[in-house]
Amino acid sequence: MNPFARGGLLLFLVCLLLTIILGGISAFRDSYAMTGWRSRFYRLGIILFFGGGLNFAIFAMECVLIGGDAATHGSIIDGRYYVRSQAHGQYKEVSKQVYNFNRYHAISLFVTHPLAIIGGGSLLNLERGKNKRRKPRG
Repeated sequence: MNPFARGGLLLFLVCLLLTIILGGISAFRDSYAMTGWRSRFYRLGIILFFGGGLNFAIFAMECVLIGGDAATHGSIIDGRYYVRSQAHGQYKEVSKQVYNFNRYHAISLFVTHPLAIIGGGSLLNLERGKNKRRKPRG
């Protein structure tokens, strides 16, 4: 990969990471206006949603830095560990620790993505309930 393209991609991913962090902080701060169980579920939704996004952004930066991912495109040949970029198809040798960390990090996405979807859905549901006006009885 062209060093300038890699730098641009890393800059984009760092900006994405900062956006996720700042968005989470801002949303968490807004939750203090709520009371009771709504605030607890809202904060849990924020943690799940932004935590899943943060995990994915870190994984994407990790894949760019090491040159591929171990879970779907990695291989072990004669005791050597290789990762491969799907876009470029070139194998790059990495240490066993980097290979295993990247592999387990990729597996963790299968847990954090559904949790992020659940957290985002709960945020939408709570926002919808907060904005809905209740009709007076009578």
